[in-house]
Amino acid sequence: WAKKFKGLMGQETPSVLANKIVDAIKTESNPDGLFLHPGSKQYQHLCFTGGEPLMVTGQAASMGIYKALKDKNNLPKSMTFETNGTQKLKEPFKQWIK
Repeated sequence: WAKKFKGLMGQETPSVLANKIVDAIKTESNPDGLFLHPGSKQYQHLCFTGGEPLMVTGQAASMGIYKALKDKNNLPKSMTFETNGTQKLKEPFKQWIK
C-alpha cells in the first residue's frame, strides 16, 4: 500500500459497507440480498480479502460489518479472511472471533 493512493481508499462506516455487501448479493431470485437464499435455502459465504483485511482498521471494520449484518438478522453461515499473516490480531478481534 502506497500513501499516494490513499485518496482511492473509501471511508465508509461498517454499516454502509454491510449495506454494499448486501446490495452485491441481490439477484432476481434473492431481491433482499439475504445470506440465506430464500429459494434454495443455501447460505452465501462471506470472505474478506484484498490488500490486507486484518490491518487494525480492517479488524475493527470486520467486527462492525458483522454487527450491522447481525442487526439486520442477515448473517452468513461462515466467514473467512484471506490474509498474508503479517498482522497481529488485536485483543478485541481475538475475543470477537472466539
